[in-house]
Amino acid sequence: MSSFRLLRSALVGAALFVSAASAHAVSYNISSSLGDMLANVQSMGPTTFGTGAFVGVGCAPGVACANVAVNGLPGVSFATGGPASSVSYDNGLLNNLVAGDYLEWTFATPQNGWGGTFQMALNNGLAFQARDLVLGWIDVTTVGRNQTLDGFLGFSSTDRFGGVRVFALQTDPPSPTAASSYRMTDVSIARAEVPEPGTLALLGLGLAGLGFTRRRRT
Repeated sequence: MSSFRLLRSALVGAALFVSAASAHAVSYNISSSLGDMLANVQSMGPTTFGTGAFVGVGCAPGVACANVAVNGLPGVSFATGGPASSVSYDNGLLNNLVAGDYLEWTFATPQNGWGGTFQMALNNGLAFQARDLVLGWIDVTTVGRNQTLDGFLGFSSTDRFGGVRVFALQTDPPSPTAASSYRMTDVSIARAEVPEPGTLALLGLGLAGLGFTRRRRT
């Protein structure tokens, strides 16, 4: 086989490896405790972990306020989105939002785990999404209006994600202006320091090239 054909075969093999790695289904493990979420990520490799608290600058309790941020998590930005993009702050994050509004976290460094501490009564509901690095926003889980939430809720995946959204569902009975009310008091993230599939593919390409060079010399 000519040197050109050997190199072409190596490139095609690496490209197929990357394609297969990117095409696999994304799955998430749902956790009801911070310890469980962290253990899931730690099982993937050495883990970097952090927890942040919400702070409001010039926010009156129970009044819509845009000046809310997350302290303690460098590289994590926080924003609101949706029809009204409204959020009120009172010793935590108390959300009385229009249906379809959401809280969004963006990570400068993609993560493998995310979660927070919530308080939510019956007749409210939340939907969670993660921004997969290949597929974009993916539905992860929903806490329905027939459920309560008092404590930690989080998720983890071997596929790193670059952001998270928490949507407020419509109230029950429905209201034209109000959506679910809940309190969120902190947020945690975790990242396993393991090679990405694309990195492994490049490593495979490098090894293939090394093997080609050795065969050529012999």
